[in-house]
Amino acid sequence: MPETERFVNDGTGWECKHCRAKTNDETARGGGPGRFFREGEAEGGGPRLSSGARASWADSGRTTLRCPRCGAEERVS
Repeated sequence: MPETERFVNDGTGWECKHCRAKTNDETARGGGPGRFFREGEAEGGGPRLSSGARASWADSGRTTLRCPRCGAEERVS
């Protein structure tokens, strides 16, 4: 598994280290609704990932990761 400065892969996908830490802090303090209310099809929307720090590929060649939350990008070698 390639190492990056801004992203980590725990086996389920790439996540932004900075945003992941923020999300874990908010969860530990009890902020926000539980997982049940963040996932699934509620009246106002469709399903969403429980982690807002889950990165996606910024290019079709899958060489650059982008965090949807903070916009950080990094090339994976």
